[in-house]
Amino acid sequence: MAGQRGGRWWLVLAGGGSRSTTWRQVIADVLGRPVLPVPRDAAAHAAAYGAARCGARLLGLDLPPPALDPALLVHPGPDAAGYPALRPVWHTLPGNRVDGIWAAWDEPALGAAQAVQQAGGRQVVVGVDGQDFALAEIKKGGPFRATVKQDWAAIARRTTDLIAGQFDGQQSTEREYALPGTLVTG
Repeated sequence: MAGQRGGRWWLVLAGGGSRSTTWRQVIADVLGRPVLPVPRDAAAHAAAYGAARCGARLLGLDLPPPALDPALLVHPGPDAAGYPALRPVWHTLPGNRVDGIWAAWDEPALGAAQAVQQAGGRQVVVGVDGQDFALAEIKKGGPFRATVKQDWAAIARRTTDLIAGQFDGQQSTEREYALPGTLVTG
């Protein structure tokens, strides 16, 4: 079932999986839409109600959606960006001939890893930033295999030094600065 609030479409889920916050989050991320579960007391009748709404729509009528608890609404997360970016590539390559996926930061890497896992792929996914959720995902041994943990304190110090130098009249001759990172693997 789908509904609309505030000009944005959201999906209503029924069934055992709809009770899982994690599963609702995966569905929200993959589809790029907010997801809301049917209340437990209405779940047993969700299929019949959905069929009745479809029938009513064919007759030009509109049955209101069931009473839903907005506190259970799950919005697409930051890793959702990995799904739409990967989807067109995945479907155009014969036999999913992608050996690995590198993402510029960990959130889309997580989305790509989830897409690989759901598709039953064997591709390796690598991200950048060394976020806590990425480290936890790498420990699971799935497609998310590595991230590059950046030294944010060193980046802040170097940036501060460069800005202070500019205020002191120092001109930098370099256009890029390389600071070491740490490769984190399982």
